[in-house]
This record gives sequence, structure tokens and C-alpha cells, in this order.
Amino acid sequence: MIEPNRTEWQVRCAFNAFCKRVLKNEAINIYNERQQRLTKEMTFPDLTPQEENQLYTLDKQYGGKEEEGFQVAGRVSLQNYLQKRCALCQKKSG
Repeated sequence: MIEPNRTEWQVRCAFNAFCKRVLKNEAINIYNERQQRLTKEMTFPDLTPQEENQLYTLDKQYGGKEEEGFQVAGRVSLQNYLQKRCALCQKKSG
């Protein structure tokens, strides 16, 4: 289809209308996505205590014995060090 020659003003108006339409449709998409997200999400104050307890887990830091610590960069953990120091202090005082 052959379009007639347009003036520069008509081209600007057509481009302006196109940009406005794109922005309006994008705003509608953002609004719809936000509404969908709000229906799926729940805020922390809305949670029951049972649901709050499901949000976290506790890992065992020690595989077997509690005396065993873990090493970071070749150093023994602080808890293991303190346990040994307490044992030494008890032996000296006891």
C-alpha cells in the first residue's frame, strides 16, 4: 500500500500517538502484574504462628559428637576452643 507523502508535523503526531499508546499499555501491564502478585503474596503480620514457624529451619552444626567443632581456614571454631578452655579451667580449680 502506498502512503501519501506526509508532512513532518504529521509524522511527529503519529509517532507521539504511538509512544503514548505504548506507555499506556505498559502501565496497564504493570498494574495487572502488581494485582496478580498481591493476590499471591502475604505480609508477615498476616501469618499465623504456625505459618511463621515454617519459614525457617535450623541446621545441625556438628555432624556427630558435640565435642567436634568445625574448621574455617584451618582454625578450630570458637565454640570448640571455649569448650577446651573451660575444661582446662575446671581441671585446675577442681
